[in-house]
Amino acid sequence: MKPSLVIDSDIVTANINKMAEKCKRLGLEWRPHFKTHQSKTIGRWFRTFGVSGITVSSIEMARFFAEDGWTDITIAFPVDCSRMIELEALSEITQLTMITSSLKALEQLSEAHFKQRPHLLIEVDPMNGRSGVDIEDTSALEDLVDRASSLKTVVYKGFYAHAGQTYKGRSAEDVLAIVAPVLRRLHTLKARFPGSVICFGDTPSCSLTDDIDIATQTSPGNLVFYDWIQTRIGSCTPADIGIAMKCTVIELFPKRNQFLIHGGAIHFSKDADVTEDGKPYYGVVAESKGNGWGNPLEGAFLSSISQEHGMVSCTKAYLETLNVGDEIFVLPIHSCLTADCMGGYIDLDGNQIDHFSSVRS
Repeated sequence: MKPSLVIDSDIVTANINKMAEKCKRLGLEWRPHFKTHQSKTIGRWFRTFGVSGITVSSIEMARFFAEDGWTDITIAFPVDCSRMIELEALSEITQLTMITSSLKALEQLSEAHFKQRPHLLIEVDPMNGRSGVDIEDTSALEDLVDRASSLKTVVYKGFYAHAGQTYKGRSAEDVLAIVAPVLRRLHTLKARFPGSVICFGDTPSCSLTDDIDIATQTSPGNLVFYDWIQTRIGSCTPADIGIAMKCTVIELFPKRNQFLIHGGAIHFSKDADVTEDGKPYYGVVAESKGNGWGNPLEGAFLSSISQEHGMVSCTKAYLETLNVGDEIFVLPIHSCLTADCMGGYIDLDGNQIDHFSSVRS
């Protein structure tokens, strides 16, 4: 049987509910990032918990969800003005929010013809080094805000920040230490530009601290599924992981306490964590439990992958329980990329769940 990505809907909806309740308590608008699940079916589950605005990572993904009735969508990627015709068409069916940190892009936006004026957020770099203007560069921020506020084609709203560096933490204490200076700078930003929206949120920060209430909006997405690396960061427990890869055992190698599965880089991606002795691994085996999975197994991990193959290292005791043809469950390192690689899900009853990859161009 080919590898399949199994979803436990009870765990997933519990994760959604937990963050929805937290945002309600903190007075935040949750605009979850749908790049993790990329599914219309799963997207609809969020509506049950009061979500009305969402975040995506591309123009194509925005169109995909707009066609399913989402009428308030942030594209959390710097606006690509070479695709203005597509953005203008999207503005006819949804309220867009776009982000930029470029004066040149603002000049190009000044000549656009939108059906509904998009909202605009200035992207700030919260000490991450990926994209956006330096959060402490007051002069550059003032220039961008002044120019954005003067445009007749868009509506300036505020700022967008993603502190992706929290993913480097390996404990709750690490994450809180990483995010603390970012939150201090967001307080300064809010004081300097009163009335501006601040959209801030990554899964570790939003899972581990209440201090995100400095923001107006938050947009974490990974927490819909969580994954093994989030357990290592401290954002969740293994019981919170909502997806697992079901793979078939192909060969057993008792002399070296390993076995081969059908499941490789094209299924899991090549995102890896490292063992205590510095060796990469690509997932952790969980106990099989009915149609699903249970706790992670001690000493059983996906130690190497090629395109289709995966080699699992394990204890002798576990290996002796296996036979060729058995199916096992592997908790992925990074759920976003694994879901993107697989392009679809099955639930615990074997029903198919859709994914954006089936229609994207």
